[in-house]
Amino acid sequence: MKKYILVLPLLLSLFVHAPNAQAQYTPTPNIGMEIPSNGSQNWNVPLNYNFNRLDQLLSGQIAIPALSITGNLTVDGTVTAGSFVGVGGGTFPTISGTPTTGQCAYWPTPSTIGGFDCSSLTPGGAQFSLQYKNGTVLGGASFTGLVKLNGTSSAPSAAVGGDIVDALTASNSSVPDSDGLAGVGVSGTAAANYVPIASNGTTAVWGQLTQDMILPGFTISTFSGGSNVEIGASVVNPAFTASYSSTPTSATITNTDGTDSPHNLTTPFTSATITGTFVKTTQTTTTFTLTAIKTSTKTASQTINWLPRVFGGVGAAGATSSVTASGTTAILSNSAVLASLGLSASQVGSTFGPFSPSGQKIYLLLIGGTHTFKDASTGFAFAFNTPTAVSFVNANGSTVSMFLYESSNTLTGTFSVQVVN
Repeated sequence: MKKYILVLPLLLSLFVHAPNAQAQYTPTPNIGMEIPSNGSQNWNVPLNYNFNRLDQLLSGQIAIPALSITGNLTVDGTVTAGSFVGVGGGTFPTISGTPTTGQCAYWPTPSTIGGFDCSSLTPGGAQFSLQYKNGTVLGGASFTGLVKLNGTSSAPSAAVGGDIVDALTASNSSVPDSDGLAGVGVSGTAAANYVPIASNGTTAVWGQLTQDMILPGFTISTFSGGSNVEIGASVVNPAFTASYSSTPTSATITNTDGTDSPHNLTTPFTSATITGTFVKTTQTTTTFTLTAIKTSTKTASQTINWLPRVFGGVGAAGATSSVTASGTTAILSNSAVLASLGLSASQVGSTFGPFSPSGQKIYLLLIGGTHTFKDASTGFAFAFNTPTAVSFVNANGSTVSMFLYESSNTLTGTFSVQVVN
């Protein structure tokens, strides 16, 4: 009986104080601080809890659900956020100061701003950029792309003007943003003329439209006047002609010799005679370039090529290195006459003939001493003796290093010979 009498006061004590213990702290609705109830005991418990929670909230260990600031906010360090809501009912916040590293910002919608890292994409790394996206309307102009600011004043209130950088930078012309569009630097009021003009498959490339992109574009239709001549020949006052898709505003012809160069054409810019004498004593080329300007600048070129003449024919065996020119033929030491096979920069792959020897040899006077040959009809190898080096003085008095090839066999019949290599 005494046991029950001793336990009864303890049970009454728990019954009286237990509800009180559960109701002595009330949590705040936003960040969960604990407010002690009036008359509650052990205030150190909620007080310590609240200090610990503030420490976690202000150190970034726990996210702050919302923060309202009146006045200026100074942050030493990095601000990381999913989005910022524009102030003043959707107007854009001010970006000021001179950043020390490349930074970007963009508006995915007209009233929010999100972060974008372009420190590795901006030249010098000391610039701000703004990204207007999804057709955001600014000052009555719709613009999508990367607008570079000078980093010292607020964001522009229109797509162009204000403190927009003065030059379009090529390094930003294909900077991708998060929607796959390429960024673009904007050049003053000319920025309104920039549109997506190409794509590399993942990003759009911005630039100005030209007439060439909107058919019909301006082109040089034809340019003629070049020629092939034998080494040592003189070309006097070469004439050139041209035609265009439409009449250009100006046109000039330049040449690599610098003779009468540049030569200015006169309207309608379709013909010109270059005053001067062009002559070369070795195998070489002079290039003439027509430059015509209208809505765009176009070029076309023609060449005068000085080439060796090659020869072929039949004759008695035993011709030597003594070969002389007679007009467009070559006379061998055994009096055999080799006809001109034409002007040729390289004989590899060429087929010469048909030749019709009758108990005679076939002779070829070519450039290069390591050629091999085949019968063009049968495909079988065509044998020639080791070639003889010849210092051939051509009809223009120029010396050309050549090689005389004599067939290994005395032949009768009709043959065409192809140079294999």
